[in-house]
Amino acid sequence: MPRFYFDWDESNELAIVDDIGLELPDLAAAKAEAAQALAEWSKNVIPRADRQELAITVRDGHGDPCLRTHLIFEAIVLQFPN
Repeated sequence: MPRFYFDWDESNELAIVDDIGLELPDLAAAKAEAAQALAEWSKNVIPRADRQELAITVRDGHGDPCLRTHLIFEAIVLQFPN
């Protein structure tokens, strides 16, 4: 089974470099893993600011990037006239 590595970026700054990785059956499984991890991560990070960019880059067993998940959250306060 191939090994995939998941590197985490917050606001375009590398936060975590994965040097352990996970053995998964294929790229589709790595995509699902990255999407789920990104969703879970966003629950803790998004409340800290009105705008956040989070991403997970998936690397293959050779260290080459093969997939990137990216989430942009933006909260805009709308003011309505009274």
